[in-house]
Amino acid sequence: MGRGTRIRVTHALEKISQVPSVGADWSLGSVPSQEAPWGSLRRAESEPTVEKLCLVLWRERELLDTLLYRLEVEQLVLASNRTEHLMRAARDVEAVLETLRETEVLRATAADAAAAEIGCPPNPSLRQLADAAPEPWSTILHEHREAFASSTRQITALADSNRDLLTQGYRQAREALADLGDSTDGYSPDGSAVGGTPVARLFDSAL
Repeated sequence: MGRGTRIRVTHALEKISQVPSVGADWSLGSVPSQEAPWGSLRRAESEPTVEKLCLVLWRERELLDTLLYRLEVEQLVLASNRTEHLMRAARDVEAVLETLRETEVLRATAADAAAAEIGCPPNPSLRQLADAAPEPWSTILHEHREAFASSTRQITALADSNRDLLTQGYRQAREALADLGDSTDGYSPDGSAVGGTPVARLFDSAL
C-alpha cells in the first residue's frame, strides 16, 4: 500500500466526523428539550416549512445509508488486501461526504425556516424542532432523529474499524519490506515502522 493511498484514505475517514449529520452536534440535539409555548399554533401554519425540512432530512438519511454502504465496501477492500481498489473506495467515500456537506446547507436553511414558522429560536437542534412541532410532524421529526442517531453509531464504528485495518495493512506492508532490507524495531503511533540497525543479508544469486 502506497503512502499516498494511505494518507488519502485516512483523510477521508477523518472528514466523516466533521459532517454535522454524522457528528452528534445537530442530529442528536445538544440543547435540552423544553416545553414549548407555541404548541397551540395551528397545524396548517407550520406544514409547508416543516414538510420541506422533512424532505431534506430524508435526503440526508439516504446519503448516510450510501456512506455506510461505501464504508463497508472500503472495509472489504482493506480486509482482502486489494489495495489496487483502495483509492477508488476512498474517492467514493469522499464523494458522498461532499454531497452531504452540500445537503447540510439546504438542511440548515430549511431548519431555520421551520423554526421561525413554529416559534423556535434560530439554529435549533432537531430535538427542539421535534418537541415544538405539531403532529404529525413531531412524530416524524423524532423518527428522523432516532434514525440519525442509529446511522451515526454505525458509521462512526465502521470508520474507526477501517482506520484500524488501514494501519494494520500499512504495518504489514512495512514488515514485508523490512524482511528484504533493514530490520524494524517498532512502530510509531501512526503505524509507520521505526528502522533498527541494518543487518547484512546474503542472497543466493541463483534464485
